[in-house]
Parts: sequence; C-alpha cells; structure tokens
Amino acid sequence: MKIIVQIIGWFLGFSWETVQEPETESNDIMDQPLLGVGDEYISLGDGCSGLFCTGATGSGKSSSVGLQVIMNLLNHGLSGLVLTVKSEEIEVWQKAAAKCGRTEDLIIFGKDHHRFNFLAYESASPSGAGLTENVVTLLLAVLGSGAEKKGGSDTYWTHAQKQLIRNILDLLQLSGQEVTVSNMLQVVNSAAQSGEEVFIEEWRQESFCFACLEQIESTDGKARDKSTTAIYWLKEFPNLSERTRSIVVSSLTSLLDSFARGVLAELFSTTTTFTPEDSFEGKIIVLALDAHTYKDIGIKAQCLFKMIWQRATERRRITAETKPVFLYNDESQFFYIKEGRQDMMWQTTCRGLRVITVSLTQSISNYLAVIGSNHDEIFSYIGNLRNKVFLANGNHKQNEWAAKSIGQTEQWKLSINGNDKGQGGYSLGQQFMFDVPLIEMQRLKMGTAKNDYLVEGIVQTPGKVWEASGKNWVKTTFKQTQL
Repeated sequence: MKIIVQIIGWFLGFSWETVQEPETESNDIMDQPLLGVGDEYISLGDGCSGLFCTGATGSGKSSSVGLQVIMNLLNHGLSGLVLTVKSEEIEVWQKAAAKCGRTEDLIIFGKDHHRFNFLAYESASPSGAGLTENVVTLLLAVLGSGAEKKGGSDTYWTHAQKQLIRNILDLLQLSGQEVTVSNMLQVVNSAAQSGEEVFIEEWRQESFCFACLEQIESTDGKARDKSTTAIYWLKEFPNLSERTRSIVVSSLTSLLDSFARGVLAELFSTTTTFTPEDSFEGKIIVLALDAHTYKDIGIKAQCLFKMIWQRATERRRITAETKPVFLYNDESQFFYIKEGRQDMMWQTTCRGLRVITVSLTQSISNYLAVIGSNHDEIFSYIGNLRNKVFLANGNHKQNEWAAKSIGQTEQWKLSINGNDKGQGGYSLGQQFMFDVPLIEMQRLKMGTAKNDYLVEGIVQTPGKVWEASGKNWVKTTFKQTQL
C-alpha cells in the first residue's frame, strides 16, 4: 500500500509521508538534519542558506516546524541567539534545553543575573570603524526598527540623527568623559536651544554640554575634530528650527531614556557578565525581553543586541571545522532591521559565516508592512532565505507569492463550452499554470486533534530536486508535538 501511495504522490507531485526522524550516515556536522521532510531532510549546511516558514495563526508553525528545528539545533550541540515576542517562547527553550541536556548552556537575558553593557562592549570591540561610527550605526538601526515613520524626508531625518549622535559621542570622548547612556542624555539635554543662549552666562555655568566643550580645549591633538564638534554645539545645533530640533532630539532621547532607567538600565548600562561571542562557544542566548511584557522597547532592545551579535559573527574566524551558529526568531517581522539595509545585506553573507537564520512569520505581508515602500529589499532578504516552508494560509498576497516562487509548469487543460441550443465542443491544450495552485495553500491541514496533530506544508528549495516529487518542492507532513 505504501508503494502505491508513493507512486500516486510522485505522479501528482506530492508526498504524503509523515515526518520521521531523518537518518544520515555522515559524521560531518553540516550534513546533520535541521528539518525532516518525509524520508529526506534539510541539513544544517542547507540551513546556512536560511530557513523561512510562513503560515496563518494556528497553522502549526511553532509547534511542528519550529519545535523540530529547535530540537535538532540543540541535539546537534549548536548554539546561537534567540529573539522572543511571546513570553511562552522562553519556557519552550527552557524545556527543550532540559530535554536535550543543554540547560547549563542557556543564558536567559532578562530573567536571570546576566548583564550586558553595550556601550562598554562597543568601546572594547576590535572594529576598524571606531566607537563613534559603531554606536552611530547601532542606534540608528534601533531607531529605525519597527514600522514607525518620521515626518518629511526619511533621508534628511536620518542624516540629522546621525549628525546628532556622532557629535554627542565625539564631545564625550574629546573631553575625556566616559561614554555612557546617562552622559549622552546629559549632553543633549543641556545643549543650547538658541544662538542667543550660547552667550548667556547662566547657561554656561550650568550646562554639562558647555563644560565638556571647555574640557576639549585642555586635551591634546585632534584639532579638526575639536573644531567640528565645537561648531556643531555652539552654532549648528542651537540654530536648528525648533520643530526640526524637537523631532531629531526626541526620537533619540526617548530611546536613550529607556536605557537610562528601570530594567533596561540595569540590563544594558551597568556591568557585563556575558558577550555575543559566548554563543560561539556553546551558549544559547535567549533574549527574554518579549514584546508582551516589554512592549516596543523590548523589541528595540532585542534589535540592538541582535545587530551587535551580527557584527560579532562577521568577526568570527571560520575554518572547515567551525560549527554553525543560529539566529532563531519566531514572529520575525518584529525584528527586521531596515536601517542601512542591515538584515538584507547581512543575510547575503550568512552561508560563508556559517549562520543558520530561522525566521517564522504569518506571511510576507507582515514584512511589507514593516518596510514601507521599498518592497524589493524584503524580496531580496527573503530570497536569501533559501529553504522555504509554506503552511496553511488565507492571505492572498502570501499565497500568490508562494505559488510564483515555486513556479509554473506546462500543463494540459481541458476546456468545454456550449450554448442553450445544445451546441458546443471541447479543446485540449497545454498552457503554463502554477505548479501549486493558490487554493492548495488554503487546504493544507493545520494540526490539532481533528487532524491527528498532523500539519501539512509545501517545502521548496531552489536548486534541489526532492526525491519524493522529482521537483524543487514537495508536499509533506509535520508532526505537531509538545515538550
């Protein structure tokens, strides 16, 4: 019976095989399974080209595809970074780690004693760009994360924010002050608000910004940087229009203020007990700053750490024996960093960096809403997540994109016509049609007891021919499980 079912499946281009634990005879870590697909699988090596899974709410993404991927990553001894939107995701990773004997490898950042002073880390980072530019790009990326929009031209506001951050950092460094969130806030909050205020003695006596400017004169060297910084704070910044200055300053200070008080100040602005590099040595860093608890600032804090971690992966020395690391993000649209096309450009290098990016979301519409008008950037990013799993979905744009991604083939089509006089005819011809019709995406099983906890999906991998279908895609079944 099994052979008959397989023959029918091959003929129609589908596989009804329930996922079993895939087998491999290779000892190479890159050949080990990341996600079972019938009797075949996507390997860890394949995963370095990315894994993108879509499915409607309740389709079984997290409890089937997601959980199988998590267990394989942990069982194969891999480590990496986990981003969270829902608080229950943290418990999932704790249970999975316990089941795989990896509890001691967990760093639950936000729920335990761990701290990470990001400015101190960036100050010590061996980057050729230097502290100022590192922090400028980092903060701009975090400011641009999410779906917010600034007024007017995005390019103008971005340049204005970049100029403000750069001059805050240069002023602190040139005056010998420590670069901290608190000091950054003091500089901008005590800066002159008009050209006239610059000459008021009371402002000069009370302003931290002016005290730093005075201190610059007593330090050695960097005459050009000193002059540029002084001109900005004594002339350019005070003479900005009130509206412009308000928008540029408020967007930055609202972010910095979050890291200067409360939980985030304790986590990001005190000491350092771990670094991103720990994830290259077997640790699994789970960012327990979920959106349900910490709202928007929790997402921004995770984006900040994510970008620092991405930079660290680019500095990692890769050899033939280097184990891959992973970036796992469910509801991944929340964490997309669009500023400077950070995520799009980084993903193009992940295969060489041996990073497995696992991104789960309901549909590409989530990403398109985040990015705004530049849809090509999203299609480029998702295109570099080579392995795709499409679960049940009612989003037409998603299903149309999935069908187009899989492609069209020349198929036979029977057309019958007639009229009320009993006259008619038929024709049989070939035409190009979607290999997987859009309606098929809506008919896929979504797990739960009524479907015996089986989740159907379409797996597509460009450049790979699946044995079960003879095509670059295959219909398969994933088992919905609990820890």
